[in-house]
Amino acid sequence: MKPLNNITIAIKGAGEMASAIAWRLYMANLRHIFMMEVSHPLAVRRRVSFCEAIHEKSHTVEGVTAVAVSGNSIVLGSGADSDQGSNAGAINSYTWNGSNWVDNGKVYADDAGAGAKFGGSIALFGDQLLVGAPGDGEAANNAGAAYLFR
Repeated sequence: MKPLNNITIAIKGAGEMASAIAWRLYMANLRHIFMMEVSHPLAVRRRVSFCEAIHEKSHTVEGVTAVAVSGNSIVLGSGADSDQGSNAGAINSYTWNGSNWVDNGKVYADDAGAGAKFGGSIALFGDQLLVGAPGDGEAANNAGAAYLFR
């Protein structure tokens, strides 16, 4: 039997209620969550709904980032991840192998620090990934940082 944190959860819809459920599951360390939404969602409270990722390509709700997926790669960011320090952040990447999403592992900023929120914003363009860390304070207090992966 798989440990609970390795279970894949699929949620139909990504409006405010489904987003609240997905957020709570994510915060309970269930990190393999896929939400399926129509191409033009009609959520009323879009700013607190993961369905906004369909319009913006990624959207963050209370430290958890959802991304719109097409193609064979998916990257999920979590500025709230605390493996490297409180809210240091991380990203997880997955690749579709034709029958399953394969977890490529978790990635942290090389200079991960508490409060950086690495993965707080992400953008995936072909083979280039831009990851934001809005709370990074290396240059100045909460100046933020961006990391480019190819």
